[in-house]
Amino acid sequence: MNCKIIYIVSLLFLTNCTFDKPKDIQIQQSVQFLERSDSLVFKLNDSIPSDFLSLQYVENEDVIIVNGGRNILTWYKMTTGKAIKTKKFNREGPDGVGKMKDFYYHNKDSLFVFNSYVVMLIDANDHVSKRFHVKGAQEKRGVNTAMLSSKVTLKQAVLLDDHLIIPSSEDELPESNGYTSRKLITKLNLFSGIVKHYGGYSDVYRDGSRWTLEYCGNSRLTFVPSTKKFILSYPIDKHVYFTDDFESFEAKLSKSNYFDANIEYKKDMMNPIQRIHYFLNNYSYEGLLYDHYRNVYYRIALHPMNITEKEVEKAAMTKISFNQSFSLSLFSQDMEKIAEQTFSGEIFKSNSYIIHPKGLYIQSSNIYNADKRTFYLMKFNDNLF
Repeated sequence: MNCKIIYIVSLLFLTNCTFDKPKDIQIQQSVQFLERSDSLVFKLNDSIPSDFLSLQYVENEDVIIVNGGRNILTWYKMTTGKAIKTKKFNREGPDGVGKMKDFYYHNKDSLFVFNSYVVMLIDANDHVSKRFHVKGAQEKRGVNTAMLSSKVTLKQAVLLDDHLIIPSSEDELPESNGYTSRKLITKLNLFSGIVKHYGGYSDVYRDGSRWTLEYCGNSRLTFVPSTKKFILSYPIDKHVYFTDDFESFEAKLSKSNYFDANIEYKKDMMNPIQRIHYFLNNYSYEGLLYDHYRNVYYRIALHPMNITEKEVEKAAMTKISFNQSFSLSLFSQDMEKIAEQTFSGEIFKSNSYIIHPKGLYIQSSNIYNADKRTFYLMKFNDNLF
């Protein structure tokens, strides 16, 4: 079951300022530092899939590119919300890409799309100009099968110094391999084609069973262009981990006020319904977002629901998404906590956002209107600072 988790934001008047260090603010459990300012409606039609699996904002073109499934990418203009271009990729043939999982847009001449094991560079004429197979030697022996992530919304790919860095998920990893062989980052040299896989677990995961790693262990990748630092965050860890080489890591506290410890997990829940039920009824972290326009971080913490296993099973069969409430923590560029605000899952989606010069856009969780998707513009509340 693809369980989508949704959150409210009542957000910020985002000015083009930088928060080096918060003023003397006493951190409370819920501070309204974000306020809703405006909304933007993206209009769908029959040729555009009905949901946004992931999206990427392109600043110099002021568009978002949306992966809606069915091997289709759609360009939307931010000023109007109208679709201005659509690309559909074949699964087979000379320019076939298989079943596309996601994409990374660098510029008009560098569009990368990838399925589970192959990265493809698409040229300006929509042809596949290069293919990179990212399975390493270990995978060929069946020891460690690393899949490219299908959640680029919170796991953004990065093109840096001729390398494409992509967060990975895991597939069919033998339980006996345990923590040490997990490879969560794929680094691809676009000139040589050399592929390297990196791990990056905190101590929380060292004794993890297979389900713990598979369902709790996938990292969220955040990149800070000004420092060229990467940040890894994990669903059950109150720290985040800064690195520039994926070999050494600096841990920094980045916790919610609502739960202090790392999330406990049970090793005996091999049933997928049990796993989903467990996470819906417990706290966990969704990811860390970096807002380079304002030099701040947001960390999303998902809050427990009161839901039964039978309700989870029924939702899995009917493909119903759960709207999980959450809190959003605001951190300075030095990871000093400024405030934390709670939101209801009945209004906003936690996994669909646009970091924009105007502010932070959050998608509405109301998808009953099949011909449109609404994003709310959230701005900083000036009274907080």
